[in-house]
Amino acid sequence: MRKEDHSELLGTHVRIESENLPENALFQRDGASTHTCHDARERLKNIFGENRIGKYGPENWPAGSPDLTPPEFFVRGSVKYMVFKTSVNNLTQLKRIITRAIRSVMQEMIGRGWKN
Repeated sequence: MRKEDHSELLGTHVRIESENLPENALFQRDGASTHTCHDARERLKNIFGENRIGKYGPENWPAGSPDLTPPEFFVRGSVKYMVFKTSVNNLTQLKRIITRAIRSVMQEMIGRGWKN
């Protein structure tokens, strides 16, 4: 698809459909050139504000992860934050920190899901 056609699609169909989405809905896209051209990024910014995941983000798309879902993206980010805030001396300690972070994030998500 040409970037002009993609941009037009965003300006018409996506804008109309976005009116039926919850206020905090996320728009996720990969790094395809039609998705990252200036016009497409500006149109998405006007429609979704800061609720966008993709190349030139406000939330950048993780390199080499073409098929993450939004929940997987945020689990990955939460785990990464927890792991990188701790100084690691060896592989065993790193594995323990990663395991603890995953368990913590998963328990928190399950708790939120139960409340909702």
